[in-house]
Amino acid sequence: MIMDRRLVNVCSGCLVTRFVTRGQLAEADHLLRECQEAFDIAGDITALGMVYGARTNLEVNRGHYRDAADLQRTALRLTYTRLDPRNISVSHYNLATYLSCIRADPGEQRAHRLAAALLDHLAGDTHSLNITLRALARELRSDADRPGAPVPPTTVPDVIRLVDAGEGVHFGQLVAALCLDPGTANHALAKLLATAATLPDDRIDRVLAEWDPLITAIATAAANGHTPPSSSASSTSSAPAPTGPR
Repeated sequence: MIMDRRLVNVCSGCLVTRFVTRGQLAEADHLLRECQEAFDIAGDITALGMVYGARTNLEVNRGHYRDAADLQRTALRLTYTRLDPRNISVSHYNLATYLSCIRADPGEQRAHRLAAALLDHLAGDTHSLNITLRALARELRSDADRPGAPVPPTTVPDVIRLVDAGEGVHFGQLVAALCLDPGTANHALAKLLATAATLPDDRIDRVLAEWDPLITAIATAAANGHTPPSSSASSTSSAPAPTGPR
């Protein structure tokens, strides 16, 4: 339908972004709900998934992470109606991020992160896999700081049990379609976990990058006998940055 295409362009284009940038969150919410109603009537599942994703991002801008997680669960369920591993991976990744923000069940949170990593690997999406592994590496380091924390899932059957508990989610079937040998899938997940465990802390790289201009200026001033400049780096720059949605 022409109206549907117009609404898709409205939802995926710059109009919602413009509302959010201007702080007009209520207006953006109203527009997205109108789009959602239109796509629901038209039975356009793909467009509905897109709208739920946009509403999720809107709730993140509002700081409503619990609402964002609830909307992302719906978006995930809708992505499973079209078996596109890359889109489904993004939904798993984002849900893992929002569950982390609200300190939800750590087992479920990790299961969605691992589901995203395994799908990225099986789909051959190296760019997304790199992003997912870095997020996973940060979480693994956090595990080390909490020795009494529950043991997270580490095998494909564990991930399937936790992820497929969600309504309309069929991660186990998707993995079976992408990788016929369960042992191969399990080995791949174990290798992904091992790789993430050895990744360097990218927070250190960010802090060094922020301080590099000041360090260079101080060294230059000292070599020339001048007074070193005062620090302009943020005192909170070493704080871990939250994992964002993909």
